[in-house]
Amino acid sequence: AIFTDANLVASRFVAADINASLALMTSFVGASLHGADFSQAKAYGTDFNRASLPASDGLLTVKVWNASRALVDKTFRYKATTPPTATDARTVCANGQSGPCSASQWAGSATSTAPSCVPIRRSLDFEDPQQPAVDQDFQFVCPWP
Repeated sequence: AIFTDANLVASRFVAADINASLALMTSFVGASLHGADFSQAKAYGTDFNRASLPASDGLLTVKVWNASRALVDKTFRYKATTPPTATDARTVCANGQSGPCSASQWAGSATSTAPSCVPIRRSLDFEDPQQPAVDQDFQFVCPWP
């Protein structure tokens, strides 16, 4: 699977088996993984180079198109990213080094590229970024072409 430069904020990969196939390595290169949950996941041969995996809770502000097709800033809260439990020598850690990945190797890019789509909780009040934006019903807000 190719998730290069993808915005996977608050995504869940709990207990996922993300193994490289014989022909293709799974790529999260440059991906925004703010608040993603990889707990109990096996990420053998997976490329996380330059991925953003913040180790603490925070706020993320992104530009999205609103219903009037105007580009506006939206801010929401995310939980600390939980990195994969298991990696191997074929895994590329967020800091670009080969695995197995240690806690310090998950500290890759401070920011990733601007997301093309962002998951926004359907009931999220954008004026109150203190509302948690995890484990909820999400819609994806994407720019119009």
